[in-house]
Amino acid sequence: MSDNLLSIPCTTIKGEQKTLADFAGKAVLVVNTASKCGFTPQYKGLEELWQTYKDQGLVVLGFPCNQFGKQEPGNEGAISEFCELNFGVSFPLFKKIEVPSAVRSTEKARAGCAGFPRHQVELHQVSDWQGWSTGQALRPRDQAAGPEPRDRSPAQMNTLSVDSLKLDSQLCFKLYAASRAVIRAYKPMLDQLGLTYPQYLAMLVLWEWQDAAPEQPTVKALGERLALDSGTLTPLLKRLEQLQLVQRQRSVRDEREVHLSLSPTGKALRDQVGPLKARLLCDSGVDLDRLNDLRDGLDHLLRQIKVLS
Repeated sequence: MSDNLLSIPCTTIKGEQKTLADFAGKAVLVVNTASKCGFTPQYKGLEELWQTYKDQGLVVLGFPCNQFGKQEPGNEGAISEFCELNFGVSFPLFKKIEVPSAVRSTEKARAGCAGFPRHQVELHQVSDWQGWSTGQALRPRDQAAGPEPRDRSPAQMNTLSVDSLKLDSQLCFKLYAASRAVIRAYKPMLDQLGLTYPQYLAMLVLWEWQDAAPEQPTVKALGERLALDSGTLTPLLKRLEQLQLVQRQRSVRDEREVHLSLSPTGKALRDQVGPLKARLLCDSGVDLDRLNDLRDGLDHLLRQIKVLS
């Protein structure tokens, strides 16, 4: 790095004063971060990158900024807590920065520490785009070979290809179609149990609670667990009660709370599910390891969506 670049002062998110000279001799990846951005889940990948290569001389530096769509409104304490709790971030984070839009400067640096090839990196300003504030971008000149460059301008990233608008390119459609197919596959088993698929999901949670009940096994807690609103959940529970599988009782302490429990019939129904589900999986011929990987991937996707919502 040039002496001028190394002398840039910066304040860590904990308030410690530093300059980039503290990271001299390392391969430095400077990242503009935000807690409410579409790329926020990349914190996880950055942390994995840092943990994998930090002993070989890589350092990741995160600089939060609220100027791009106001996607980092919190203070330093809130940012630090969010990153640590949601993504386990341990790489250096810094105080929120303000990017001066008048600046149009270019600094070039080369990284050549042990274990890393020498790359030329350009740190420059991106021009205003569709009302967004001007910001910084870190662009590697030595890109990995591939059909498309990884380094794209905001305008390029916002341009949709023709293929991206095809139905089969939509992840949401694949998830929707797969969900309907799974429910159809479950129907013969559910018919034997006398349940609909949403009723079956509610019973799964209540069976879980039979082993480890929450402090308040309420209708509200069940709705949160299933991501269902009360308008959908109330008639579902009413039907389960009519089937004599579930019992509802208002709390003595707070009449607004309705507590749930399984009836003896509801508890006994659990014993019928295991063999039926085993047969369903056997008949489907699916690979259990692939199913587990898929479930883990969907769990990760759901966590990412919840962070952004």
